Amino acid sequence: MSQIFSEHAIRDGITLLHHRSDKWKTDLLKVFFVAPLDAATPSRSLGSYLLRHGPQRLGGMSELSRELKETYGSALTAIAGRSVNNQVITLRAKTVARRHLPRRPDTLRRMLGLLDDTLQQPQFRSAGFSDEAYVLEQQNLIRAIRSQDDQPSGYASRELMKMLFGDHALARRVHGGPQDVAALGVSQVSDDISSLVQAAPCFIYAITDRSGDDVAELVSEKLSLNARGALSKSRLRVPLIKKRAKSAREARPIAQARIAMGFRIEGYSRRSDRFAAYMGDFILGGGSTSRLFRIVREKHSLAYSIGSSFDDASGTIYVTAGIEPSSEARVRRLVQAQVKHMATHDADPEAMALALTCFRQSLIGFQDSQDQLIGFDSMQKLQGLRVRTPDQVMASHRRVRAADVAGLFGRLKLDSVFTLGPDGGVS
Repeated sequence: MSQIFSEHAIRDGITLLHHRSDKWKTDLLKVFFVAPLDAATPSRSLGSYLLRHGPQRLGGMSELSRELKETYGSALTAIAGRSVNNQVITLRAKTVARRHLPRRPDTLRRMLGLLDDTLQQPQFRSAGFSDEAYVLEQQNLIRAIRSQDDQPSGYASRELMKMLFGDHALARRVHGGPQDVAALGVSQVSDDISSLVQAAPCFIYAITDRSGDDVAELVSEKLSLNARGALSKSRLRVPLIKKRAKSAREARPIAQARIAMGFRIEGYSRRSDRFAAYMGDFILGGGSTSRLFRIVREKHSLAYSIGSSFDDASGTIYVTAGIEPSSEARVRRLVQAQVKHMATHDADPEAMALALTCFRQSLIGFQDSQDQLIGFDSMQKLQGLRVRTPDQVMASHRRVRAADVAGLFGRLKLDSVFTLGPDGGVS
C-alpha cells in the first residue's frame, strides 16, 4: 500500500493531508493545531468546548444545527487532548459528499467556510464569548474532569503517573483540575485559544472524492489562516527511573481495590525498542490470552480484571488490576514474576503468532473508518515520526524476535505502585 495521504503545502506551517476515495458517502475534515505538551493550558481545553458552538453570528447551538442541516453536515465538533509530546486542539467537520445530493451542491466548500468563520470569529480578540455559552461549557468541562476522578481505575492511573513523573508534563492533565477551570476568565480563554489558532503549526486532513490539488486550492481559498512556524521535533526529557520502586496507598469507600504498577524500560529508545515493547506488552497483558489474565485472574483467581498497556512516549508499561484488598501483596508478586519470566524465557511462538494476528487485524480494520484512517496517519505525523503505511508497520512487527522481547523485558524496572482501596486502608 502506498502512502495513504498526499501532502500539499498551503502556507508556511500549514499542511493539507489528502486522501481521495469514493468509498464513503461523506467528506471528512479534521484540523489539528499543535502546541508543545509542556506549554499545555486548561484554557485551551475550555476554548475547544466553546469552538463547538460554531461562529458567533449563528447565535447558539440551535442555529448551528440549522446551518449544518442546510449544509448537509452531520457534525462540527472540537476537542483538546494529548498526542505524546503535544497538546492538540482538533476540529472535526463532516458533510454528505455532493455526488450523493440532488443538484450537486458544493458542500465541502460550504463546510470549509463554516470552519473559517468558527476560527476567525471576532470573540477571540474581544473576549466576546456569550456569558451563557461560557458558563455552560465551563460547567461541562468541570463535570467531565470530576467524572474522570470518580472512576477508580482512571484515578489510580493518574496518581501513578504523578508518582512516575512528578511535575513533568507527562503527569499533568491537559484539562487541568476543576479548580483550574473554575478560575479561568473569559479574556484568558479568548487570548489563549486565539494565539493557538493564529500561531500553532496546523495540519488539515481531508478525505474526499476530489483530487488533492482541487482540495488544496479550495482550502487555500476558504481557510484564511496565517503562516506560522513548523512542528517542533524536540522530545520531552523524561525523568530518570527510580533506583528503588516507591509505593503509595489511598483510601476510598469502594468495594474493589485498584492497583496500578508502572514498569519503565531502562535505556529506552523509541526507534529501536517500541515494536518489541508492543509485542511484549500484548503477551504480558493484552487480553484473555495474556500471561497476566491466565495466571493472575484465571489460575489464582486474584483479580476481577487485569491488563497492561504500553506508552511509547516514555517507554513505560502500565499494569492495572481490580482486586480484593487482601490480595494486593500476592498480585504484586505474581505480576513481577511474569515480568521476570518474560525476561528469562523466550516468548512462546504461539503467543508471538497470536500477537501478529491481532496487530494485522487492527491495521486492516481501521482502513474501514475515515476517522481511524486519519488517526493512524496523524498519530505518526504529529509525533514528528517518519509516516509509515500499514504494510510498513506490519513489517516492523514481523521483524521482532522472541529474543528481542526477552532482552527488552530484562531492562524493565518497577518504578512505582499506587493502590486505591476501601476505607480502612489496603493491607
